[in-house]
Amino acid sequence: MTTTTLYNKYSHLRKSYQTVERTWGEYQANRIAPDAPPGSLDAKSPALHELYPDIAKYRIVSTDRFYDKAIAQLEWDKLWNNVWLLAGLETDLKEVGDWLTFQIGLHDIVVVRSAHDKVQAFYNVCRHRGNRIVHGDFGKGLTCFTCSFHSWIWRLDGGLARATDRESFAPEALATVDGEDLDMKRVHVEIFAGLVFISLAADPLPLKTYLSGMGPILESYDLGSMVVIRDVQMEMPANWKLALNAFTEAYHVHSQHPQALLRGDDVNVQFDFYEYGHNRMIQPQGVVSARRSDGEEMHAPLADMITDAGLNPDDFVGRNGEARLAIREVKRQPDNIFNMDYSRLTDSQVTDIWAGHVFPNVTFTTQAEAFSFQRFLPHPTDPEKTIWNVIQIGRRTKSPRRLEIDPAVFDGPRLERKRTSIDDTGLYEVLDQDVETIPHVQKGVRSPSLKHVRFGEQESRLQQMYAEIDKYLHAS
Repeated sequence: MTTTTLYNKYSHLRKSYQTVERTWGEYQANRIAPDAPPGSLDAKSPALHELYPDIAKYRIVSTDRFYDKAIAQLEWDKLWNNVWLLAGLETDLKEVGDWLTFQIGLHDIVVVRSAHDKVQAFYNVCRHRGNRIVHGDFGKGLTCFTCSFHSWIWRLDGGLARATDRESFAPEALATVDGEDLDMKRVHVEIFAGLVFISLAADPLPLKTYLSGMGPILESYDLGSMVVIRDVQMEMPANWKLALNAFTEAYHVHSQHPQALLRGDDVNVQFDFYEYGHNRMIQPQGVVSARRSDGEEMHAPLADMITDAGLNPDDFVGRNGEARLAIREVKRQPDNIFNMDYSRLTDSQVTDIWAGHVFPNVTFTTQAEAFSFQRFLPHPTDPEKTIWNVIQIGRRTKSPRRLEIDPAVFDGPRLERKRTSIDDTGLYEVLDQDVETIPHVQKGVRSPSLKHVRFGEQESRLQQMYAEIDKYLHAS
């Protein structure tokens, strides 16, 4: 029996849920909008086995994936060097000279708006002696790159502008070696739907092709109109895959987040799978979970959701099932309390949580008013650690309580990235509940008694993840 504070806080709710007798085949077939036409954002994707004919192999995976250094090195060699990675937000690159940095393992990248219509990415490494050229997470107003060690200068397009006291170098000291000259080393960069992606591959797929079915979902939220309202980073004592897996299934919600069952359904969930490893989960909100027998009671979390939409919870006592539709309808009104135009979103997007996995290492959780990214970055040397970055963006609304954030962030400068620890995350309760558990899972997969972990169909998105990883690790 765990004694963690947040677990004990909701012990009384764990006495009230029930297990669900639903077959694995029924979970595969779940649909939130059964009548959604093909091509709509609500449409059910092809079945997982259609994209991965050998998916049965990935219902059991070995635990050494979460700690073995040889496997981690194989990932560095064959995975991370060949995928697109989320480096940051386009809103951090609005003006010429705006820049951001992105670190993954030993790779340190700087992305800069080098011209009004151009963004470029380079290794953030001085070509003279290896100093980091820019310091920090993001910044503004660069007119050139200047190394703080010996004042070598590069233009924003990466070309060398000055090797200080150049005449003091013999010609061979400044020669091109193994194809490397003195310009900053370039990295592939593309922007899509307000997001900045980089790839370390020599010849990556076009980003739009790589994002495949996930692309239209990202585009629909108009991310470029949102403001950063939280940016927190910490080290977590767990492998990046194990940490990410906690956020790609709803199977744990009834035990880990029982308070969430009082305003959302963790059973009638839709899973969708796309090419190149991406997937999403739709989790209905504004309803009480099918796991609970008291679904017609007006629980406080559901009442809060109804109130936030400008409705009266008392009007729904005894008919909770109507709340989700009522919230959707009131949001569709031009004068809705959120002061938002929901016309570009589907009905499900207006009310429900859409949770996505952008392969390999990004998850997002979104409702229409706010969008939360999580980046799980592997530790450079220790496969049992993850650099975990949570970036939440949102829109100013008339109901700021929904965002659990100070509305003043909409008027000030871009929030700085806050470095914290798992002992004091600076996040919010739902994530803190997962933080309490994940390190214990990492210890468990290290046990000599456990050689494999197993995935049910409520965890089918995890199955896809390992099937896609192996496409890279075992490619010729």
